[in-house]
Amino acid sequence: MTELLERRSFIGRGVELQRLHAALREATAGTGRAVIVAGEAGIGKSRLLDQFAEAAAEEGALVLQGACVETADGTVPYAPFVEILRDLVRATPSERLPALLGPGRAELARLLPEIALRAADVPPPAELDRAAQARLFELILGVFERLAVARPLVLEVEDVHAADRSTRELLAFLVRALRDDRVLFVLALRIDTQGAAVGNLSLVAELEREAQVERVDVGPFGRDEVEAQVASLLDAPPDADTVDRLLGRSDGNPFYVEELVLAGGGLDGDLPPVLRDVLVARIASLSEPAHGVLRAAAAAGRRIDDELLAGVLELPIRTLAAALREAVESGILVRRSDRPGRDGPAVEFRHALLQEVVQDELFPAERMALHASFAAALEARAAAWTPGGEPAPPPAEIARHWDAARRPDRALGPTTTAAEAAEHVYAFPEAHRLWARAAALAAAAPEAATALGLARDTLMERAADAAVLAGAYREAIELGGAAIALVDLEADPARAAHLHDRLRWYRWEAGDRRAAVESVEAALRLFPSDVPSVGRARALAHHAGILLYAGDYDGAAADARAAIEVARAVDSPGEEAFALGVLGWSLAVLGDPDAGLDRFREGQAIAERLGSVEGIALATFNLASLLDRIGRSEASLAAAAEGYATTERLGVARTYGGLLLGFRTKAEFSLGRWDDADATSALGLRRGATDRAEVWISTNRARLLTARGRFADAARLLRRAREVDDRLGGTEFRSPLLAAEAELAMWQGRLADVRTIATEAIRLGQKPGPPDPSLAWLAATIIRAEADARAGGAPRRSPAADDPRLAEMLAQIDRAAELAATTTRELLEGSPRGWALLSLIQAERARLLGAKDPEAWARTADAWTAAGRPYPAAYARYREGAAVLAAGGARTTVTAALRAAADGARALGAAPLLGLVEQLARHGRIDLGADRTDRPGGDGDGRTASALGLTEREVEVLGLVAAGWTNQQIADALYITRKTASVHVSNILAKLEVDHRTGAAAVAHRLGLAGNRPPPGSEA
Repeated sequence: MTELLERRSFIGRGVELQRLHAALREATAGTGRAVIVAGEAGIGKSRLLDQFAEAAAEEGALVLQGACVETADGTVPYAPFVEILRDLVRATPSERLPALLGPGRAELARLLPEIALRAADVPPPAELDRAAQARLFELILGVFERLAVARPLVLEVEDVHAADRSTRELLAFLVRALRDDRVLFVLALRIDTQGAAVGNLSLVAELEREAQVERVDVGPFGRDEVEAQVASLLDAPPDADTVDRLLGRSDGNPFYVEELVLAGGGLDGDLPPVLRDVLVARIASLSEPAHGVLRAAAAAGRRIDDELLAGVLELPIRTLAAALREAVESGILVRRSDRPGRDGPAVEFRHALLQEVVQDELFPAERMALHASFAAALEARAAAWTPGGEPAPPPAEIARHWDAARRPDRALGPTTTAAEAAEHVYAFPEAHRLWARAAALAAAAPEAATALGLARDTLMERAADAAVLAGAYREAIELGGAAIALVDLEADPARAAHLHDRLRWYRWEAGDRRAAVESVEAALRLFPSDVPSVGRARALAHHAGILLYAGDYDGAAADARAAIEVARAVDSPGEEAFALGVLGWSLAVLGDPDAGLDRFREGQAIAERLGSVEGIALATFNLASLLDRIGRSEASLAAAAEGYATTERLGVARTYGGLLLGFRTKAEFSLGRWDDADATSALGLRRGATDRAEVWISTNRARLLTARGRFADAARLLRRAREVDDRLGGTEFRSPLLAAEAELAMWQGRLADVRTIATEAIRLGQKPGPPDPSLAWLAATIIRAEADARAGGAPRRSPAADDPRLAEMLAQIDRAAELAATTTRELLEGSPRGWALLSLIQAERARLLGAKDPEAWARTADAWTAAGRPYPAAYARYREGAAVLAAGGARTTVTAALRAAADGARALGAAPLLGLVEQLARHGRIDLGADRTDRPGGDGDGRTASALGLTEREVEVLGLVAAGWTNQQIADALYITRKTASVHVSNILAKLEVDHRTGAAAVAHRLGLAGNRPPPGSEA
């Protein structure tokens, strides 16, 4: 049998290999790629990956391989990456490890304890927050980034269908973050899975939406490939009838072909009708000792630890070796010497299907006894483990065996140890599952729980904490409620109060604000008001935070002060820092920003002293956010820059740091430093900002690109931001995202889309919580778009009298204006930006109703200038000039306003706004006093057209399209063919990101690119 298998050649798969090599070439050139290699069991995914790995290594790439663990209950979090990193550490000279692992070596020791230089380097128990997991992810990312600098990196991960959730999250993070690095992921996916593994297919669907990810489906062999495979196995060409029978029986599955050939003994006899019968018959042909060894090995897993197996079966090692050797010679097991550097045993089942067949032979009692023996043997090995040796058995594996042996009393201890180990590496989904299992085991074995000092309510609380960090909010709430039900309120009110406060956290994260209030108020009733405690301080601080979110700033400030007093009385700096942050925000919004910022920075200093990654990162983010909210863009810019440096030091630059780059971009855009905003946002996206950070940076960058006329680029960013925001369930940046989408739609003349956005914005504004200032800007944009659409019509006393649809639209605008006014009220006190926003909304609303009020626009322009916002100031000056011109006012006033608008737009590179100004100046015969010699034809549209990516000929065609010319008329006038004219029009539509000629005409009119030459034959 082994002779047949050793003669195997790699057959076919030329197309699949070509696609993998093409992806590697792109990765080598600096564009990160990921390829999902999908197929049914036995189709040849692993052999394809091995073949490609060998070729990639010969081409100079560094190839690292890992596999997900197949046993769901015994899953080791991040298993493939632990395997990859462990191989990497073993292959790297010790003197080079510090440079490779980077500054986070101690944190990486959570995954690889053997890399700790001394006992003191082993990290303390995990800090249970999302920032901790983000930090670990970024440290792993840093290792791969450094590797990819030296040469292209190929990361192969097998059995992705069996990945635990933490592995899936890390994998998705790395694929997105390494999209600009010389890294290629190759992920093997089995598609014929059942049970829990089916859920992992959602990861694949999510990844496939990424532009840098492609899927390669590995299909069955055709007749020629089956013939070549059989010839390779038999070392002789098979006859046609044999090939046809094999093809029909195997459906072209290479593994099935091999098994049928092995079962046929060279194909001299008949082929069995059912493949499973083939496998069963081959296994049954082994001697009884070999068959018995295989049954025990199948209970342990696909990979075989011969030393452990010998202990469990109480066999001499030579007897065991003879049985294993027989199984290898039969082709059921294979040696793993072809995969150097991998952990563990040197023998494994040749395919998962073979292990499944053997495992199915076990009787229930036999299976339970084997699992108990394996658990006891692994416990003995773990007890004897010493640092510096082979890795200790994972406690999750021990727990799995005791569980399968139906020994809850023995499974409870290792299950809690496994849960703590999962928390230690921030694998919160696995910790949730393990703590919940521990609570169930404690209920089944109460005496064991008592002996171990484990209370069920504590186990449920730990499970709920992990669940909420994993995003399993419903499960967290159920566990929290169950834990409360186990506590005697009269006997232990402090414990009950603590659990009610934890339930407040779970409900808040789930979005049930009202229930969260009920929980924290229940906690406050149970905590004695006259006895200071950490629990009461925490509950008061979070109650203050809830009031702040609800817009009750006075109530929030009062509770925050009470929380600070209690926290200081019991020396609880964490609660004090949180309450100071709430107090600072409340004071700033109530009209005393300086006092508020002082309190906020006081809390930030405490977080720094405590050294909490989440506390420090959140403080830097919240400071930049608060300063932005009260309109202090210069201070927000400085705080964001300083905070970003802090996040780099902490190792969370792509998560919290990306959020800070978003605020920095926004501040630079608002302050008119558009080149800086361009560089900052490009840096954030290039560095691999993820999730919320990607949404925030993309939103602000899209606003910049829209204002500069790069509509197609802005549209791509906004589509991506919307996709990510939807995937995350809607972030706190939804309002700014809607505002950016509305701005782009307005410039492109897509009024229907603006109205759709308005409807969503109004729904968003009706949700509980403090209003977002971006809703005010969004309202102004909506009203502006409607006013633009109605421009040129005579004012009506009752514009909706004869148009019910318009009446509803105006009512919606009124709701948007009221929402905007509500939003800006809290910003008006001491905030020039708030006054400017309100003035803009009022001026646009008057323009919609037909008013021509130059003074209103002059006041608006002055307000924006005072607020230090050059872009809306330039726009308001443009509107001032238009209003003066329409009212027949002094030309000197028009000229001054339009020149100020043009100068502002020109300095910023705001091509669309400059186009509007220049169009109005041409219409009114106003000399803008600017040098126009660099513009094609001297007609003022060159800079605008260049920003849009339009050629001179396309500008000419666009002008005729806007004037109503057909393609044939354009072709006749420009002496080109009708087909060429059609190509020009198609290119124009693509560059303007519009679907039809009407949309292109709208953009042309808006930007001053429309012609005024009527089509032939229309003059009459």
